[in-house]
Amino acid sequence: MDWSNPYLQALFWSAVTIAVYVAAKRLHGRVGRWWSAPLLVTPAVLISLALGLHETYREYIHQTHWLVALLGPATVAFAIPIWEQRELIRHRWPVLVIGVMAGSVTAMVSAWYFAEFLGLSESLRMSLLPR
Repeated sequence: MDWSNPYLQALFWSAVTIAVYVAAKRLHGRVGRWWSAPLLVTPAVLISLALGLHETYREYIHQTHWLVALLGPATVAFAIPIWEQRELIRHRWPVLVIGVMAGSVTAMVSAWYFAEFLGLSESLRMSLLPR
């Protein structure tokens, strides 16, 4: 089999990404701990696999860009349940604001220190803060 074929690479990485996510969801359903969350397990497994196969992030994302493109419509699809729960959101807005603020601060601080750990330049670290 010719692993240099870009279509074969795209099929491989797409299938692996979906399979790891499905397996991580099942694991989380059984274990139910914070560390078994699919959004933590899936990237950890994929990064380990990519490093083991000497694959770069650029190559991986190039092969799976269609999955990222599907996130847009999936995000828009969340608008309907949010609209249906608007009354609950109105009543719970203080808790939601606190959660969003805590999550934002945590994301910015962790991005800064992770970028520092990786030795990124200060200008690059600053550009990561609003993300």
